Amino acid sequence: MITAREKTNRAALSRAARIVTGLPDRRAHIKETRIDLPGRRLMLRVHRPKEAGRKLPLIVSFHGGGFIAGTATQNDWLNSHLAVRCPAVVVSVEYRLAPEHPLPQPIEDGFDTLVRLVEDAADWGVDPGAVAVMGESAGGTIAARSSPCAPARTAHRSLPRC
Repeated sequence: MITAREKTNRAALSRAARIVTGLPDRRAHIKETRIDLPGRRLMLRVHRPKEAGRKLPLIVSFHGGGFIAGTATQNDWLNSHLAVRCPAVVVSVEYRLAPEHPLPQPIEDGFDTLVRLVEDAADWGVDPGAVAVMGESAGGTIAARSSPCAPARTAHRSLPRC
């Protein structure tokens, strides 16, 4: 499973695949960084407009892949265009995948990352009161479950009210 996932991810990130997925917007700066969470460290891809100098809204993005595949890089086209056109800081989360990390671990990764980003909003250059989550397929599930509007999440002190 893991070897097949790695092979699929490499193919999806190849130059040939970029013909289908598109090239990132050149007006966005894309940076990889890491975030330390309790008991784990996750990779993030941060998409920020090159021409932005103020606090921007935050969009936290979760890739699809059925909880077993996919990578934050696969959404560079969409996330870079959102960053430039909104404008916003779009953070794509490389959440942990099954079978090594079964549910609810990917959802915990999503929520814990969102909370940390909002708590450290000044360090990220984002407005903690202007936050959105998004994702497709499995990423949509993580976004919905991590949302400040999710019933289990509404009481969290760091997140903006719905």
